[in-house]
Amino acid sequence: MTRQFNNICYFIIAEILRHKTPKTRARIIDYFIKVAKKLFSLNNINSMKSIISALQSSPIYRLRDSFELLSKKNIDLFQKYEKFFSEDNNRKQLRSHIDTSQIPCIPYLGIYLTDLIYVDSLYPTLETQHKERLERMCCIIKSIQKFQESKYGSYCIVIEEFVDINPQLIDFFLKDRYIDELKKFVDDRFYQ
Repeated sequence: MTRQFNNICYFIIAEILRHKTPKTRARIIDYFIKVAKKLFSLNNINSMKSIISALQSSPIYRLRDSFELLSKKNIDLFQKYEKFFSEDNNRKQLRSHIDTSQIPCIPYLGIYLTDLIYVDSLYPTLETQHKERLERMCCIIKSIQKFQESKYGSYCIVIEEFVDINPQLIDFFLKDRYIDELKKFVDDRFYQ
């Protein structure tokens, strides 16, 4: 999942930077904000976060000329999503949404990984705290399992239709070597 998250980020960054004019870049940014909106409606928070992370990355966020060309509606939507993923109050908005979400949902896994690291460092493997440490870790893992057991059902049909139309997109995400090369290329372009 982490690799897929990173692949989506790099794909979006590369796609935006591939275009030279602010107007074209704005059109691409606008498109990905709309994709994030659709992912939110599907409760695919992890992929939505990868899009917002890409749009918040330094090479994209600095494209002020392009962001100024976005519609007020999409600027407001992007700012709403930035606030939604904000780290304020231990990601309070995001946690609240995930806790109250109807299944199916693909939560942002970064929350759970952070929580597991926190519990691991808070409770060293001392005999006296071992039980509480295990209980907290089990609670986090059960939360993840709850989402793993859910099924998207009819949404899969929409995805399958999209995949049939866009096989090159599937190839893109299945070729890890290509993604690693793209990452290197994009990283090199960031520093130029």
